[in-house]
Amino acid sequence: MEIDDNVRVDATDTDDEDDDDHFEKCTCSSKVAPNAKCCTDESCVNYATQVECVVCGKGCQNQRFAKKSYANVTVREAPGKGFGLFTEEALPARAFVYEYLGEIISSKELKKRLYDARHERHLFAMEVGGGWVHPRS
Repeated sequence: MEIDDNVRVDATDTDDEDDDDHFEKCTCSSKVAPNAKCCTDESCVNYATQVECVVCGKGCQNQRFAKKSYANVTVREAPGKGFGLFTEEALPARAFVYEYLGEIISSKELKKRLYDARHERHLFAMEVGGGWVHPRS
């Protein structure tokens, strides 16, 4: 089953100071002709800081999450490792592969789940900032 969005599981455990909805407004699209490609290099503050542009023109090339511009990938079993993500094409260095989607839990919930899964062989958790974590087992 493909997961198509993130879900905050224990959303009562929030910290407004670490809200990750803050972003730098980009002015790159105002400097080019309408629909011309922009936000493709370090001259764009968002591109330079690896933040996706949110308020930008149609020619923005820094909206890979919003436009779901994913590489051609499949999830399949990796012998002795569990499941893995495999590309079906050669990718250049620093290429955008895929958005990591799924549950987002608090650090407190992660500690509980790690204890509950202490006998599992394959565990994975990725910190996404502000005390929030993507868990996988």
